[in-house]
Amino acid sequence: MKLIIATIVILCLCGCFGKRPTLETGHEGKTMPSMKLLMLDSTTAIDTKTWMKGKPVVLIDFSPFCPYCRAVTQKIIDENKDLSDIQFVFLSQFPITTLKNYTTEYKLKSYSNITVAWDNDGSFGKYFNSPGVPCIAIYNKDRLLKQVLMGKVNAGLIKDIALE
Repeated sequence: MKLIIATIVILCLCGCFGKRPTLETGHEGKTMPSMKLLMLDSTTAIDTKTWMKGKPVVLIDFSPFCPYCRAVTQKIIDENKDLSDIQFVFLSQFPITTLKNYTTEYKLKSYSNITVAWDNDGSFGKYFNSPGVPCIAIYNKDRLLKQVLMGKVNAGLIKDIALE
């Protein structure tokens, strides 16, 4: 009986390794959609379709209270020197005051390639039909969707996809 349980556990664990946590959206290879996001100053709006052209862009739909979102944020901060050619946009539907607290906690304003914005109408989740957070849409420098990832993701994987 112990052998059967051990075999099942090993088989389950093997299934977790080597796979990218990919979300198939049907938008792969398509240009970035227009999403109107509000910056944390509550007055400046950006449009993802026209903002910061010429660099790969990674859109990260997150919750300030999600442990996986926090882990991804920390990995991006820890490896930011290697990720400086990529523009990250953290976006969320949580209230702006909560997003400001998150930005302060992680000192995100000190990174020129990281922006936090309010997705007040949930356009990211609607467009990608994402089932949860973190949901990470990776676009190349030509604004074409490379891949969408779900869950706790290594910053090196994001870099590899964005710059390939």
